[in-house]
Amino acid sequence: MGRKDAGEKKISFWGWEFYHQAIELADLILTEADGARCLPLKAPGPDEPVIPPDTNLILSICGLKALGKKGEEVCFRREPSREILNRFGRPSLKSEMPWIVETEDMACLMKYGYVTPLKNAFPNARVVPVCSQADSEKIRRAGENIIEQTGAAEGLVTGNLQEESSFTLF
Repeated sequence: MGRKDAGEKKISFWGWEFYHQAIELADLILTEADGARCLPLKAPGPDEPVIPPDTNLILSICGLKALGKKGEEVCFRREPSREILNRFGRPSLKSEMPWIVETEDMACLMKYGYVTPLKNAFPNARVVPVCSQADSEKIRRAGENIIEQTGAAEGLVTGNLQEESSFTLF
């Protein structure tokens, strides 16, 4: 979408009028629906994600660098994340401190925080879970496991673009 300075290195939405003008001119529009303050894992806020109603593809992204780390350090919106995990995943998180992120936790947050609610809200859109930061074979397999656990029909595991031989071409 366009870039509009919202302070503190943030980009904000230019408004629906600009969006509809862009639709007429563009073949593809990419919109960030909610941010995570540069953390690899999160739960959505009450009014997130903000997705245009005519969207036909939604990529829900989590960062595999969260695996094995303390949830308090790698998760944005920790309390809503704990609530989702307590309800659908690991009830032991109510008392477990610190919370160490496991593949099951990431799959639970992805499925119940994003994939399922987004499929319900946007029945005509493809909702694709994406696990980024798969920088080793072991982490790639963990990402595939997470996507499988979401029950999504499709998913994507991505690695470190800078290590790709084609990176210097761009």
